[in-house]
Amino acid sequence: MISDPPVSWLLANDPPQPDLMSRAPRRPEESIFAHGLGPRIICNSLITGISSILVGRWSQRRGDAPATSRTLSMLTAALSRMWQLTGGARRADSRYKGGKLAPSPGLTYVGGAAMLLPVWAAIYVPGLQPIFRTKPLQAAHWRAAALGTTAGFLTDKALSALIAPGPPTI
Repeated sequence: MISDPPVSWLLANDPPQPDLMSRAPRRPEESIFAHGLGPRIICNSLITGISSILVGRWSQRRGDAPATSRTLSMLTAALSRMWQLTGGARRADSRYKGGKLAPSPGLTYVGGAAMLLPVWAAIYVPGLQPIFRTKPLQAAHWRAAALGTTAGFLTDKALSALIAPGPPTI
């Protein structure tokens, strides 16, 4: 909920591909999940969920309070979502050439920061902590979340080879 407006802004500012109008139209009965999109959504969701749970379990095993572990799991999921939606986990053959969601890296970084700012606020702004049931995190927690996100990204790249790539999706 808190990261969707920046994502919408990024997608709205994504220019059309130069060859868009020269392509044949899609069949009307073709599913939106065609060309491997369905399996990719399932894989990305599972990877994000598993990495978030594993990082939260790590936090519990090191003796953190349940609220801290829950906050860390939320952060890991948010970082994973940010990475996927700003282009870090995009396939090279997608319409996002070079793995970038926007035409300029600056727009991608601004969008990523805009996605992360509300998550940071939910963790560190005292008035928002009771609403989101979060606790402030230490540097070790942020490193763990980054490691969990990176492991998820690498897993996604490995699994991408197993999913038959279809034509670039619109």
